[in-house]
Amino acid sequence: MALTNKQKNYIKKQYKKTSPEQLAKDLKLPKETIENYINTIKTRQPRKSFYIILVLIPILFFILLEGSLRIFNYGKDYTTFIKISDDFPNLLFLNPDIPYKYFSNISKAPSVFPDGFEKVKSDSTFRVFVMGGSSAAGWPFAHSAAFSRYIKRRLELLYPHNKIEVINLGIAAVNSFTLRDFLPDVLKQKPDLILFYFGHNEYYGALGVASSESFGNSGYLTNLFLSLENFKTTQLIKSVIKSIYKFIGSKTNHGKPNETLMEKMIGESAIPLNSELYRDGIDQFKENFTNMLNMLRKAKVNVVISTLESNLLQKPFISIPSDSLPTAATVFREAKQKLRKNKLTQARGLFYKAKDLDGLRFRAPSEINSVIKKLAKQFNYPLINIDSVFNANSPDKITGYNLTVDHLHPNVKGYQLIGKTFFEEMNKQNYLPKHQPLNIPNDTQEKILKSNFPFTKLDSTVADFRLKKLLGAYPFVPKNTPNYLLKAIKLKTTVDSTAAHLIDHDISWTNAHYKIAKMYLRKGNIRLFKKEIDAMIDEFPFDENFYVTAITPLIQLKKYSDALPYIIKLDKMHSSAYTNKWRGAIELELKHYKRAITYLNKSISLNPTDAQVFYNLAGAYYFNRQTDKALSAIRKSISLNPKYKQAINFYNSLKHLKQNIYK
Repeated sequence: MALTNKQKNYIKKQYKKTSPEQLAKDLKLPKETIENYINTIKTRQPRKSFYIILVLIPILFFILLEGSLRIFNYGKDYTTFIKISDDFPNLLFLNPDIPYKYFSNISKAPSVFPDGFEKVKSDSTFRVFVMGGSSAAGWPFAHSAAFSRYIKRRLELLYPHNKIEVINLGIAAVNSFTLRDFLPDVLKQKPDLILFYFGHNEYYGALGVASSESFGNSGYLTNLFLSLENFKTTQLIKSVIKSIYKFIGSKTNHGKPNETLMEKMIGESAIPLNSELYRDGIDQFKENFTNMLNMLRKAKVNVVISTLESNLLQKPFISIPSDSLPTAATVFREAKQKLRKNKLTQARGLFYKAKDLDGLRFRAPSEINSVIKKLAKQFNYPLINIDSVFNANSPDKITGYNLTVDHLHPNVKGYQLIGKTFFEEMNKQNYLPKHQPLNIPNDTQEKILKSNFPFTKLDSTVADFRLKKLLGAYPFVPKNTPNYLLKAIKLKTTVDSTAAHLIDHDISWTNAHYKIAKMYLRKGNIRLFKKEIDAMIDEFPFDENFYVTAITPLIQLKKYSDALPYIIKLDKMHSSAYTNKWRGAIELELKHYKRAITYLNKSISLNPTDAQVFYNLAGAYYFNRQTDKALSAIRKSISLNPKYKQAINFYNSLKHLKQNIYK
């Protein structure tokens, strides 16, 4: 008997929970008819294994694809901390490729700090991470001017028995998304302290709400995309999409040849105060920073948070007409009038208001500082008010170009002020190493740091050129205006031309400093030669080659007192036959004979084949009135190098002297 469609549908819906007998009774049909149709349904139904296989096929495909891409080393490795060279097998560094994880639409991403730290943290190590954007990175200056380096040098001065690591994770044009993405890997490195200085880039920084590098305004989706970026498959898909866009004529933001990073990052330029996009930026910052502070509280890590300073005397970039609010330009003019009339409190308030009304949001609005203060209080973390500190150290108590070089980046004095303020809070909170510090008065500390500041004429010239490139371009001048500041530069000296090559990426930072160091050495200017070397060592304190670069010519020139500090530092880092040989030789030259004997014997224990070391040891023994040991050492020197004339002459003199003594 044939079933109607209505009967079939009823059986399909009910057969799993109703018996064939009951179905037959409900439909007034033979039981056999019902059972035959139920068997037909079950036969047609795919097994569960079919669905499992159906789900597994795409999963297995992507697993195989991901594995293949990794085997063939496709794309970039976005591991946060990596070993960068076999020369430093025990050190980790922030991955130089990791900025490309956040900057996918520009051809050259910002660089990272070369701060290395121990792969396995030792008991004597004090480890600090600094997290932020370009101001944390010390832009436009060399890394040595960053406030993190001030903190590191001061800690090293006070705690010589500790291994001090201050690792700067500052990258230009990044915001809270990048820092939130970094933080889990930072916590795995067992930090003793984390310092935060960020918030200016929430709108135009990578992944910001108004940036050219954005996944949209959803924080959840942005963080999800960042997690997926660690997979090579994601990179492949993005590459394919880019190729399609390029094929159909769409443009990525590689920018014009001389376009600044600041220009490239602008997506939506005009952001009115309290607009939806403005609020999105505040909410983004608050959500990401809250998530970060929750992670830190759970990990029980010490933290110091800072508010942000801005150049209040910077003219607003964009004034947006509004029915309810005055324009930024109007308020800025009113602020200047109050300043001329010496009404300083009113002027300062108006300068802040003009900054907040500025439609181009490269300076964090005051509300960002309010969020920072509220979160620091909520999570009970120490807070330093850098904006107040900068105002207090400025004429008329209004931060201007006395401590900044542009709209927000500090000058060298400003960066040192940030470092000093952080350090004082670290001391106040008892966040310093547990060992007893050297008893050096604060004023003396500052004098020592100032006199040994590893910042050179080349560094200041490079910073000046970088600044001219920025200030001569949009938004400091109208769009498509030629950069007259760059055109006005006259390359008068070798330092100038080298700085220009460095800016144009025609020479590396290291080679530029080495070139200038050799120039000073040829001219016999040992002070400036050493300053260039000091800058290189401050940048790469773990690279032994830079110490040798200083030691070798200084010894050749018999500038022993100048060479000795480099030898001592190198020996502390890696005691070797080389360091002990030259330390012993210099102690001999300085007539410290017992010290010379100690170091020369240590050198021999590490390398017993150096004839010159035995020759110097013979001299040290002789002047220490140990003639027999001197003879033994000089014989060994000659046996290692039978043509060593100085050793032979010294041996003959010693032998003659001993014969006369016995007579």
